[in-house]
Amino acid sequence: MMVSRVHRMDATTSANLDRFLESYELYGCFWLAPAFMGSDGPMPVFNRGIGMYEIVVRNAWEIGMNDPDAAGVLADDDVIVPAGTQNPPVQELQQWQKKRDIKVKLP
Repeated sequence: MMVSRVHRMDATTSANLDRFLESYELYGCFWLAPAFMGSDGPMPVFNRGIGMYEIVVRNAWEIGMNDPDAAGVLADDDVIVPAGTQNPPVQELQQWQKKRDIKVKLP
């Protein structure tokens, strides 16, 4: 069994992701830290942070059934698949999600 929490952020550009990945490439790590909203804006609590030294960035079309990242793909997502790609793994995943997402009408 696996539990996950997904928070989707649908950005209009990839600028923030690009900057993050560029910094990660430069430093080889990043920190996850809690923060609270102070009077001057967000206040990170660095002494409670977790250093991360590995990140995996994947294309959505590469995610298929029984993949831990499947929770990040929804049945109605418009996944971009490279031209010429035959049977992308995400296709089976989304078909399965659509079948199990049956809406029940109560009386």
